[in-house]
Amino acid sequence: MSWSVDYTGTPKAVAAAIEGHADKNKLSGDSLTEFNAAKPSLIGLVALNFNDSYPSAIRVIASGHAYKADGKGYSNCFVRIESIGTIVT
Repeated sequence: MSWSVDYTGTPKAVAAAIEGHADKNKLSGDSLTEFNAAKPSLIGLVALNFNDSYPSAIRVIASGHAYKADGKGYSNCFVRIESIGTIVT
């Protein structure tokens, strides 16, 4: 099973989008379990690196995959967080 996110916006908006991702995309089963396990870390990374007063837009790209082989479970996760420019209002 697998999941992926790709969101761009203010840190607060991106964190909110990650929070609601599972419902919006109707994740279920193992994909939902895997995403819910990663979600606190994704939101935590945004909060740790960018606060609410950060003046730039950020982009979070993340994906995860899990599988079973020989009776054992394996998983991996890729995360990229980048500042992409100043927000002009």
